Amino acid sequence: MDQTEKILSKIRDIAVKLNHDGAVYTRADLAYELKTCGIANDSIEVSRLVCEAFSRFGNDAIKTSFLTNDGKHTVVDAYMAAFVYISRGGLWVILYNTISQVGAM
Repeated sequence: MDQTEKILSKIRDIAVKLNHDGAVYTRADLAYELKTCGIANDSIEVSRLVCEAFSRFGNDAIKTSFLTNDGKHTVVDAYMAAFVYISRGGLWVILYNTISQVGAM
């Protein structure tokens, strides 16, 4: 199993436990948990990995267990909103600002 697969599996396992406990993590909390997997800090990369895990495993716990740092949106929803904007021809500068704002939340 390569490193990315290990990270995706760990995200799934954390999500299942959080869901079972009725708890959630912010993206920063998850980034901290992933330090042992080589994730250095909280970044948009953590959001991408959460979305990849959600896509790969199709586990709703992954979608509901991880929130933006302000707790207002799920990481999956925030990341996918930015992706949809790109798909519709959005400007990279605006995307960068959107991601920066979501990341600061």
